Amino acid sequence: MPIARHSTGNNMKYPIRNLMYEKIRQAGTLTDADLMKDLSKDGVTLAESEFNKTLLDLEIYGLVRVSWVTKDKRRIELVADSGTAS
Repeated sequence: MPIARHSTGNNMKYPIRNLMYEKIRQAGTLTDADLMKDLSKDGVTLAESEFNKTLLDLEIYGLVRVSWVTKDKRRIELVADSGTAS
């Protein structure tokens, strides 16, 4: 599993999957390009294949929903947290 250094500067290793999920959770809804930009701002660079695999993992786990907006753009949205429903 790919590991990234978190931007807190404390050299803590953090799984890419968790980092991507946190970015999506903060935004609620964003595009794949925006997610890549957010990761790049934190100093995380991923190959497109690794990005897609991790995004697919999050979708399989039921954490996010991915849909095509245009031929080259995907919309990523957070699936409602089951723990926050009342």
